Amino acid sequence: MMKIVYTVVLIMLSLPSFSQDYPDFDALCGEIDSEFDASIGQTVYFTPYDNPIYFKKYASDGKEAYKMTINVVGPSKQVGKGVIIRLQQNYSIRKPDVITEVYQDSNGQYIHYATFTLNKNDISMLKNYLITNYELYMYMGGESDNNLKYQAYMYCMTKYK
Repeated sequence: MMKIVYTVVLIMLSLPSFSQDYPDFDALCGEIDSEFDASIGQTVYFTPYDNPIYFKKYASDGKEAYKMTINVVGPSKQVGKGVIIRLQQNYSIRKPDVITEVYQDSNGQYIHYATFTLNKNDISMLKNYLITNYELYMYMGGESDNNLKYQAYMYCMTKYK
């Protein structure tokens, strides 16, 4: 019996530490900034704009609204309608009526983007499942390095009021 316990302990110690794979979400909350507009009594919380995905939360009078913006580099300036955010376990968030926009950056690349409102179900999905990739109109994107960060940002946005 002791040999079995000893073997189980050794196996458990040899497994990789999963806590190293998942950063402390609360530590990432410090990356969220806010601005208060006294003229309308509204606070806007926002994540860093240097990522292909960023979030904003508008809060006033106990009400909250969440927006998400996604940027994707595309080969042409053609725009259209539709956003699909694919999540783990084959879940997705679909926004078929969202119209994409485009601008050309200083390197000559076409940056396609869309900003849209998130409902309660969208927020729950983003908090509970990692984004695997996304599509704006016909342009694909998705950076696995940041996807855990996006989940953390949504967690932070909803945690703090």
